[in-house]
Amino acid sequence: IINDTFVELEDYDLKEVIGIGSFGFVLRAIEKETGKEVALKALPQTDRLNTKKDQANFFLKAIAPRLLGLPGIVKLIGFRFPLTKEIREDLAKKDPTKLKFSTIIKGKKFDLTGAIIVTELMKNGSVSAFVRDYLKNGGKVTNKINPTIRCKIIFGVAATMKRFHKKNIIHGDLKLEKIFLDDNMEPRIAYFGINKVTNIDMNMHFGVPIAIKPEFIMNGGKSYSTENDVFDFAFLIYKMFTNSIEFADKKPIRYPHHFMMKIDRGLRPKRPKFIPDPYWELIQKCWKQEPAERITFEEITEELKSDIFAINEFGMKTDLDQL
Repeated sequence: IINDTFVELEDYDLKEVIGIGSFGFVLRAIEKETGKEVALKALPQTDRLNTKKDQANFFLKAIAPRLLGLPGIVKLIGFRFPLTKEIREDLAKKDPTKLKFSTIIKGKKFDLTGAIIVTELMKNGSVSAFVRDYLKNGGKVTNKINPTIRCKIIFGVAATMKRFHKKNIIHGDLKLEKIFLDDNMEPRIAYFGINKVTNIDMNMHFGVPIAIKPEFIMNGGKSYSTENDVFDFAFLIYKMFTNSIEFADKKPIRYPHHFMMKIDRGLRPKRPKFIPDPYWELIQKCWKQEPAERITFEEITEELKSDIFAINEFGMKTDLDQL
């Protein structure tokens, strides 16, 4: 299975950049043989994947979950391990005409020596952009985001996480930017396990790292667990209802450590203005200070299927059993 998923950059025509972050960058690419559009994610070069053991761990943590065939995640097409200095030198001797260690798009150079992951292209993009614009426009309903779709996104993410936690698979960086909408406007989760391999956790959004778990602050972010994902889910729901994060003291969060100190002291952002009671109550259960006291995704999905959640802002019942 592993050999069947290896890819070479020479098999793809690299097009425009569709995402840039601390995680690396994502390109839209065309598979030369089939003409199929794909998303090509290039991770930063790191010496953490220079040995076969490191690479095997990378596969097991970041790639293997995508091969299980479970619904709800962005499907993997293939991957390539990072090119170490020795590998690059060896390739240069064999056939330098086929080398592609970087690409230049609109005058900017992008490094391609790190790990490469190729997935299906989610043309509707991430949920984050839809939600941000939806809230900015005062909840103006569109065909891509409205209260019913928001309800289904929240439930769909929870249902997918429930399936993966049953298989002891942890995401490690669950947030709106990692949730994409497929052609049927159903949520798909991306990048299982990559966060654990590249050691990226201090993700900045709206000026603060919005999901720094209390237990991460205590141990330096070195442990991942299902409870971590539940904590992240609380903030995922939170950001579905507001574009800002504000604590009761209303003091501005100018630096990441200000936010971390509040979380470490057990403080949490104040309730968004328009969030329904059931969602706010669920958030409280997800971001409890002690990991063992947090609700599980098994329990979360059951709560979300209850009548109190199924009635959306339109006063209509949303059928979640179909997801």
